[in-house]
Amino acid sequence: MMKGIIGMMVFVLALFLLAIWNEPVFAQFGGDQPPAEEVTPDQWPRTATIGGATYSGYQPQLDSWDDYHFEGHAAVSVLPAGAKNPDFGVIEITAKTHVHRLFRTVDFKDINISKATFPSASDKATAYQQALQTMVSGGPSSMSLDRFKAMLGIASAEKQARSVPVKNEAPKFLFSHRQQLSPFPLTETRSGSLCRAPRWSG
Repeated sequence: MMKGIIGMMVFVLALFLLAIWNEPVFAQFGGDQPPAEEVTPDQWPRTATIGGATYSGYQPQLDSWDDYHFEGHAAVSVLPAGAKNPDFGVIEITAKTHVHRLFRTVDFKDINISKATFPSASDKATAYQQALQTMVSGGPSSMSLDRFKAMLGIASAEKQARSVPVKNEAPKFLFSHRQQLSPFPLTETRSGSLCRAPRWSG
């Protein structure tokens, strides 16, 4: 009987400690833990309609990460109202991250778009950047931990590839100051000049 009571107390204490450990994590994102059916961190692209235009953001690509600060870039597209073809561009992103190892997700907060480039619509880049900033400022964003680890692996491989020196040495030429004998005899051409050419037997 006593062992059963002790076991139950240990179980309750473990749940209490787990709740305390998780509470600050969700508090810093301004909300309680969402239901499991609402956790869908890998839905890409993500879209929003702002001012009649449809903005789409694709999965960010990692440039650097120090376990907290994230820097990356992402492809985006903007379909203005009444337009048939979207304007494509690239945005540069900074954010703060928190890894939920228990739920295997990575949360991004304080997301900031530091630069937006639209080659085919450079005159609209500033307005597009402001609208995209409004889009990402709507709340925290999440990504699965497995996908984030895959991004880390790709970034590490690219960094390692850039660190390998490329050998592009110029070829070596050998020069001789001695006169070289040609294996072909002198032959008179139709114009009367002499040249060295092989003789063909037939």
